[in-house]
Amino acid sequence: MKVREEIARASRYGRELETMLDGKEVTATSDRDLLIIGYRGLLLDYHTSIVTLLEQELYGGAFALLRPTVEAWVRIHIAKMGTDETLLQLKNDTYRVDFSKAGEEIDKAFELEFFEKSLNKAVREALHSYTHSGWFQVARRFNETEFESRYSDGAILNVLEGSMTALFMATIVTTKHFGFEKEWQRTHDLFSEYNKRPLEVPK
Repeated sequence: MKVREEIARASRYGRELETMLDGKEVTATSDRDLLIIGYRGLLLDYHTSIVTLLEQELYGGAFALLRPTVEAWVRIHIAKMGTDETLLQLKNDTYRVDFSKAGEEIDKAFELEFFEKSLNKAVREALHSYTHSGWFQVARRFNETEFESRYSDGAILNVLEGSMTALFMATIVTTKHFGFEKEWQRTHDLFSEYNKRPLEVPK
Protein backbone atom coordinates (compact mmCIF):
# COMPACT_ATOMS: atom_id res chain seq x y z
CA MET A 1 0.00 0.00 0.00
CA LYS A 2 1.63 3.23 -1.15
CA VAL A 3 1.03 6.21 1.10
CA ARG A 4 0.69 8.74 -1.74
CA GLU A 5 -1.89 6.57 -3.46
CA GLU A 6 -3.83 6.15 -0.22
CA ILE A 7 -3.84 9.91 0.42
CA ALA A 8 -5.24 10.48 -3.07
CA ARG A 9 -7.78 7.72 -2.51
CA ALA A 10 -8.96 9.25 0.78
CA SER A 11 -9.28 12.59 -0.96
CA ARG A 12 -11.52 11.09 -3.67
CA TYR A 13 -13.80 9.39 -1.17
CA GLY A 14 -13.95 12.56 0.90
CA ARG A 15 -15.12 14.58 -2.10
CA GLU A 16 -17.83 12.05 -2.87
CA LEU A 17 -19.08 12.12 0.72
CA GLU A 18 -19.03 15.92 0.66
CA THR A 19 -21.44 15.95 -2.29
CA MET A 20 -23.64 13.17 -0.90
CA LEU A 21 -26.40 15.57 0.13
CA ASP A 22 -26.13 17.93 -2.84
CA GLY A 23 -29.59 18.80 -4.07
CA LYS A 24 -31.26 17.48 -0.91
CA GLU A 25 -33.40 19.76 1.20
CA VAL A 26 -32.22 19.49 4.78
CA THR A 27 -34.58 21.19 7.22
CA ALA A 28 -33.35 21.67 10.78
CA THR A 29 -36.27 21.91 13.20
CA SER A 30 -34.47 21.08 16.45
CA ASP A 31 -31.16 21.42 18.24
CA ARG A 32 -30.52 17.75 17.48
CA ASP A 33 -30.85 18.45 13.75
CA LEU A 34 -28.53 21.46 13.94
CA LEU A 35 -25.87 19.61 15.92
CA ILE A 36 -25.85 16.64 13.56
CA ILE A 37 -25.53 18.91 10.52
CA GLY A 38 -22.85 20.98 12.23
CA TYR A 39 -20.69 18.08 13.36
CA ARG A 40 -20.76 16.50 9.91
CA GLY A 41 -19.76 19.85 8.41
CA LEU A 42 -16.83 20.05 10.81
CA LEU A 43 -15.72 16.54 9.93
CA LEU A 44 -15.76 17.41 6.23
CA ASP A 45 -13.48 20.37 6.97
CA TYR A 46 -11.18 18.34 9.20
CA HIS A 47 -10.87 15.55 6.65
CA THR A 48 -10.06 17.91 3.79
CA SER A 49 -7.52 19.67 6.00
CA ILE A 50 -5.84 16.41 7.03
CA VAL A 51 -5.58 15.19 3.44
CA THR A 52 -4.25 18.56 2.24
CA LEU A 53 -1.63 18.72 4.99
CA LEU A 54 -0.51 15.15 4.33
CA GLU A 55 -0.19 15.88 0.61
CA GLN A 56 2.16 18.74 1.51
CA GLU A 57 4.05 16.57 4.03
CA LEU A 58 2.97 18.84 6.89
CA TYR A 59 2.53 15.81 9.09
CA GLY A 60 2.55 17.51 12.49
CA GLY A 61 -0.49 19.61 11.57
CA ALA A 62 -2.35 16.65 10.09
CA PHE A 63 -1.70 14.48 13.15
CA ALA A 64 -2.80 17.29 15.49
CA LEU A 65 -6.20 17.38 13.76
CA LEU A 66 -6.95 13.74 14.51
CA ARG A 67 -8.11 14.38 18.07
CA PRO A 68 -10.71 17.07 17.14
CA THR A 69 -11.77 14.73 14.34
CA VAL A 70 -12.37 11.92 16.83
CA GLU A 71 -14.13 14.34 19.17
CA ALA A 72 -16.56 15.46 16.44
CA TRP A 73 -17.05 11.80 15.46
CA VAL A 74 -18.04 10.97 19.05
CA ARG A 75 -20.17 14.08 19.43
CA ILE A 76 -22.31 13.46 16.34
CA HIS A 77 -23.26 10.09 17.81
CA ILE A 78 -23.91 11.69 21.20
CA ALA A 79 -26.11 14.29 19.47
CA LYS A 80 -28.11 11.52 17.81
CA MET A 81 -28.62 9.39 20.91
CA GLY A 82 -28.42 11.96 23.71
CA THR A 83 -31.12 13.24 26.04
CA ASP A 84 -32.48 16.79 25.87
CA GLU A 85 -30.18 17.67 28.76
CA THR A 86 -27.15 16.34 26.89
CA LEU A 87 -28.15 18.27 23.77
CA LEU A 88 -28.34 21.46 25.82
CA GLN A 89 -24.85 20.79 27.18
CA LEU A 90 -23.56 20.29 23.65
CA LYS A 91 -25.19 23.51 22.52
CA ASN A 92 -23.94 25.49 25.53
CA ASP A 93 -20.40 24.09 25.28
CA THR A 94 -20.58 22.58 28.74
CA TYR A 95 -20.47 18.97 27.53
CA ARG A 96 -17.15 17.19 27.99
CA VAL A 97 -16.41 13.92 26.23
CA ASP A 98 -15.34 11.23 28.69
CA PHE A 99 -13.39 9.05 26.30
CA SER A 100 -13.08 6.29 28.89
CA LYS A 101 -16.89 5.83 28.83
CA ALA A 102 -18.15 7.31 25.55
CA GLY A 103 -17.10 4.35 23.40
CA GLU A 104 -19.02 1.81 25.46
CA GLU A 105 -22.09 4.08 25.60
CA ILE A 106 -22.16 4.63 21.84
CA ASP A 107 -21.63 0.93 21.10
CA LYS A 108 -24.58 0.09 23.33
CA ALA A 109 -26.89 2.73 21.84
CA PHE A 110 -26.07 1.88 18.22
CA GLU A 111 -25.57 -1.88 18.74
CA LEU A 112 -21.95 -1.73 17.64
CA GLU A 113 -18.73 -3.34 18.77
CA PHE A 114 -16.40 -0.67 17.51
CA PHE A 115 -16.12 2.54 19.49
CA GLU A 116 -14.87 1.13 22.78
CA LYS A 117 -12.03 -0.73 21.04
CA SER A 118 -11.21 2.30 18.88
CA LEU A 119 -10.98 4.60 21.89
CA ASN A 120 -8.78 2.47 24.11
CA LYS A 121 -6.28 4.01 26.52
CA ALA A 122 -3.31 3.83 24.14
CA VAL A 123 -5.27 5.58 21.39
CA ARG A 124 -6.51 8.28 23.76
CA GLU A 125 -2.98 8.99 24.98
CA ALA A 126 -1.64 9.24 21.42
CA LEU A 127 -4.44 11.60 20.36
CA HIS A 128 -3.81 13.83 23.36
CA SER A 129 -0.07 13.93 22.69
CA TYR A 130 -0.47 14.72 18.99
CA THR A 131 -2.83 17.63 19.61
CA HIS A 132 -1.09 19.10 22.66
CA SER A 133 2.44 19.06 21.21
CA GLY A 134 3.46 16.13 23.38
CA TRP A 135 6.20 13.56 22.97
CA PHE A 136 4.40 11.73 20.16
CA GLN A 137 4.91 14.88 18.09
CA VAL A 138 8.29 16.02 19.42
CA ALA A 139 9.92 12.61 18.94
CA ARG A 140 8.98 12.69 15.26
CA ARG A 141 10.92 15.91 14.67
CA PHE A 142 14.15 13.90 14.61
CA ASN A 143 15.47 11.14 12.40
CA GLU A 144 18.25 9.48 14.39
CA THR A 145 20.79 12.35 14.62
CA GLU A 146 19.19 14.57 11.97
CA PHE A 147 16.72 17.37 12.63
CA GLU A 148 14.09 16.24 10.16
CA SER A 149 10.54 14.94 10.41
CA ARG A 150 10.07 11.21 10.82
CA TYR A 151 6.47 10.08 10.48
CA SER A 152 6.16 6.42 9.52
CA ASP A 153 3.98 5.24 6.66
CA GLY A 154 1.97 3.16 9.10
CA ALA A 155 1.25 6.15 11.34
CA ILE A 156 0.21 8.27 8.35
CA LEU A 157 -2.14 5.55 7.13
CA ASN A 158 -3.66 5.27 10.61
CA VAL A 159 -4.45 9.00 10.58
CA LEU A 160 -6.11 8.65 7.17
CA GLU A 161 -8.04 5.63 8.39
CA GLY A 162 -9.31 7.51 11.44
CA SER A 163 -10.35 10.54 9.41
CA MET A 164 -12.12 8.48 6.75
CA THR A 165 -13.92 6.28 9.27
CA ALA A 166 -15.18 9.32 11.18
CA LEU A 167 -16.48 10.97 8.00
CA PHE A 168 -18.15 7.81 6.72
CA MET A 169 -19.89 7.14 10.03
CA ALA A 170 -20.96 10.78 10.42
CA THR A 171 -22.51 10.68 6.96
CA ILE A 172 -24.29 7.44 7.85
CA VAL A 173 -25.73 9.07 10.98
CA THR A 174 -26.77 12.20 9.06
CA THR A 175 -28.43 10.47 6.10
CA LYS A 176 -30.31 8.08 8.39
CA HIS A 177 -31.40 10.86 10.74
CA PHE A 178 -32.93 12.92 7.93
CA GLY A 179 -34.47 9.94 6.17
CA PHE A 180 -32.31 9.94 3.05
CA GLU A 181 -32.38 6.19 2.55
CA LYS A 182 -30.80 6.16 -0.91
CA GLU A 183 -27.85 8.28 0.29
CA TRP A 184 -27.61 6.21 3.48
CA GLN A 185 -27.28 3.01 1.44
CA ARG A 186 -24.80 4.65 -0.94
CA THR A 187 -22.64 5.71 2.00
CA HIS A 188 -22.71 2.16 3.38
CA ASP A 189 -21.69 0.80 -0.02
CA LEU A 190 -18.84 3.30 -0.33
CA PHE A 191 -17.64 2.47 3.18
CA SER A 192 -17.50 -1.24 2.28
CA GLU A 193 -15.72 -0.39 -0.96
CA TYR A 194 -13.22 1.80 0.85
CA ASN A 195 -12.39 -1.01 3.27
CA LYS A 196 -11.66 -3.48 0.47
CA ARG A 197 -7.95 -2.88 0.32
CA PRO A 198 -4.79 -4.64 1.49
CA LEU A 199 -4.72 -5.09 5.26
CA GLU A 200 -0.94 -4.98 5.50
CA VAL A 201 -0.05 -1.59 6.98
CA PRO A 202 3.68 -0.73 7.05
CA LYS A 203 5.22 0.34 10.33
